[in-house]
Amino acid sequence: MSDIEFKKNYEDDEIDLKKLIDSILRYKYSIIFITILSTLIALIIAYYMPNVYQSKATVEIGVNPKTQNYSGDILTDALNGGTGGSDIDTQIAIIKSRFIVLDAMKDVDLVTNIWGVNKFFKKVVLYKDSPIKIDLLQGVDLKYELIPINDKKFTLIVNYKDPKTNKKIKYQAIKNFGEKIKSKYFELTINKTKNPFLFKKYIFSIENPYYKAEDIRKNNISVSQAGKKANILEISYKDNSALRSQEFVNSLAKAYMDQNIKLKTQEAIQTLEFINKQLMIIQKGLKESENKLQKFKMENKTIDISQSAEKISDSLADYENQLSILDMKIGIVQNLYQNIKRGRNLEALTLAGADLENSGLSQLIANLQQALLKQKDLLRDYTYAHPEVKKVTARINSLKRIIKESVSNILRSMKKKRALIRAKIAKLQKKLESLPKVQKNYLELERSFAFNEKFYSYLLEKRTETEIKKAATVSQNRVLDLALLPQKPIKPKRELIIIIGLIVGLILGIVIALLRSMLDNKIVSEEDIKDLTDAPIVGVIPKYKSKKDERRLIVIEKPKSSITESFRSLRTNLQFMLPDSNKSSIVISLTSTIASEGKSSISLNLGAIFAMLNKRVIIVDFDLRKPHNLFKEYDGVRGVSEYLSGHVEIEDIIKRTKVKNFDVISSGAIPPNPSELITSKRTKELIEILKENYDIVIVDTAPIGLVTDSRPILSISDIVLYIIRSNYSKKEFIKEANSLYNSKDIKSFGIVLNGINPNNSGYGYGYGYGYGYGYGYYEEK
Repeated sequence: MSDIEFKKNYEDDEIDLKKLIDSILRYKYSIIFITILSTLIALIIAYYMPNVYQSKATVEIGVNPKTQNYSGDILTDALNGGTGGSDIDTQIAIIKSRFIVLDAMKDVDLVTNIWGVNKFFKKVVLYKDSPIKIDLLQGVDLKYELIPINDKKFTLIVNYKDPKTNKKIKYQAIKNFGEKIKSKYFELTINKTKNPFLFKKYIFSIENPYYKAEDIRKNNISVSQAGKKANILEISYKDNSALRSQEFVNSLAKAYMDQNIKLKTQEAIQTLEFINKQLMIIQKGLKESENKLQKFKMENKTIDISQSAEKISDSLADYENQLSILDMKIGIVQNLYQNIKRGRNLEALTLAGADLENSGLSQLIANLQQALLKQKDLLRDYTYAHPEVKKVTARINSLKRIIKESVSNILRSMKKKRALIRAKIAKLQKKLESLPKVQKNYLELERSFAFNEKFYSYLLEKRTETEIKKAATVSQNRVLDLALLPQKPIKPKRELIIIIGLIVGLILGIVIALLRSMLDNKIVSEEDIKDLTDAPIVGVIPKYKSKKDERRLIVIEKPKSSITESFRSLRTNLQFMLPDSNKSSIVISLTSTIASEGKSSISLNLGAIFAMLNKRVIIVDFDLRKPHNLFKEYDGVRGVSEYLSGHVEIEDIIKRTKVKNFDVISSGAIPPNPSELITSKRTKELIEILKENYDIVIVDTAPIGLVTDSRPILSISDIVLYIIRSNYSKKEFIKEANSLYNSKDIKSFGIVLNGINPNNSGYGYGYGYGYGYGYGYYEEK
């Protein structure tokens, strides 16, 4: 087995469920902490998130029904929206347009935001229950803090930046309610309402209505069709105040209805304005012609007018009246044609005065203006390349073409009629030329008067008709359901937020635990060792309660403790590791990769546990570079280094312990040449002498991962124990263990896992070498 390939299942991609559970249990306290922390954060978020209420109203749109087939009439199809049916999308765009929202905001104050701050610093939205009312003249979009002192006085705090210097400025002053407060950047009056002060602090701000309307239409208003074929729209609005939510959605529905009526009466209003202007002009001409006629009669007492001449004069006056009315209409239609042709003032197109309201052209223009409004609304969010904008633009171009053709046809018809009237007028005028001068002058004056009188009467009649039409105008739309007061908020879902926080915390805790386990390069459990090597684990030693216990003979002091039982299990397993069970004496060497992995403490207690079987045991400290001082009473005494250098004999370095049959040899003074001493022939002589006098010789060697001093001793040992400390030794240390396990010089090799936490591993004993022998778990008394 190579150093790189530790074990075939080390790189196995299959998920080890037990290992996964062990990793979770190992970091269970961190998982619990992260879960609690995440849940606590979710609780805080849920508490401080403002309530959001939603109110809904429904309106019915009185649009033309869908036409299944193309009618063939260009005007009819245009009025019906082409072959596409009802234009619900246009109505939705109108409801969500900024000018409708601004109109609705006239009845509901959405720009004034007032919050009360409670003792937990949570902001509570106040609307009509606010104890203060603000009249702002200057200082839009600033944030104001008000701390009431009593019902007459308060402290006002305003933080803002100087736009020139960008310097932060704080304004703070005690003011009276009703007092005008003025500074360089704001001017306002704060009045006290009848509502009591329920909070110690209030925050308020006044927003720009145009930007507020834009924000509302984009984020707070939604309009949807109740069904695919239904001409019913559901208008919903979200707000932090339940009452304001209800009031505004009803106001928005009302504003839409008013706009619909206003659109339908706009033409009548413009027609009335035109007629009134014409009436003023004709009234003046009528008065002048009447005065001239009266004056002529007074100057000429008797005038003999034949019946035929009078009839010609009446007919001529009638035709002139028709021609005047027709010229007026032609002028209006020509102006309309030029605007359509040049594509200007399309939003203000009107047929006022043209007397074409029933021709279908009026509805065409209304459809065009609605399409223009929808295009303008879409262009706030999209470009001309967007499919919806392309669709609306195509409809606008189609309507413009249809209107242009319709107006052109109407204009040609009017001009033909005008030519016929002019021909008749010219014929009648020739007949009047043959009359005497006095009679002719009289008839001209009488005709002028009659023309003005008839035109005036025509305009009066049209004004009356238009006023009746205006008064009778009703919306084709109607409100089906007004909004109700929301009983509970739609957001936040506090229970859901807390549950999500708990789940996220649990998942995050487990993920972090698994990541820590994956990134942790330390050996924790037996499974970690088994994943890295085929070498047998012959012992598992629980963690000592404290560091001071590590050098104590726990097996003697606490014979029924869990640690003692683990050493008994190790002792049993070692008996099965001997290649020759008939040997009278065995040498057990202990090594590790680095220092502090527990060789010395295990050597002491292993020796003591063997001594309890009346075995003669001796421990030899062979770490000449760093003496372990196994027993404090033998600190500084002569030991292995002195013997190997030839200064003392063996009987001079063997020391008795308080445990029967248990002796020790210290490492002695630190020599300048430890490697040379250990490789000398006196090392083997020392081991052989000890084997003749003791049943068990335990050699505590230097860490093999740091120095090579231990190699000669390990090669002459019957059993080599490699110590690995849980949560301390790194996984790459197994390379050294594998090297020894696969070495031909090592007779018998085993790993001892030291310092394992029983609570995290479900620890119990049963690690028999090949046979599963071991002991039960005993709680320490």
